[in-house]
Amino acid sequence: YGEFHIATFAVMPEYQNIGWGSYFKDILLMEAKDCVIALLEVRKSNLAAISLYRKFGFRTVRVRTRYYKTGEDALLMQRHLPYSSEELQAGTNNDND
Repeated sequence: YGEFHIATFAVMPEYQNIGWGSYFKDILLMEAKDCVIALLEVRKSNLAAISLYRKFGFRTVRVRTRYYKTGEDALLMQRHLPYSSEELQAGTNNDND
């Protein structure tokens, strides 16, 4: 059992706010069935993404100083797993990202 690291998660602007983010998040986290934690980094300035990840159950655990080439910090966010079928059902039906 280990960590599931999400390296890239993005939704094209024309598909945002209609549920695609929740749909793909559900698929990603189902793939992490043998893991106990999911991790991702997000730009500290990307408030929309941070809000979305919090909605998905992620919390900030650390700041990675000067993580990006631009010198911007990243937030390391994590979510404990497993991702239950009840959470999947609730997330798929209720998230509106």
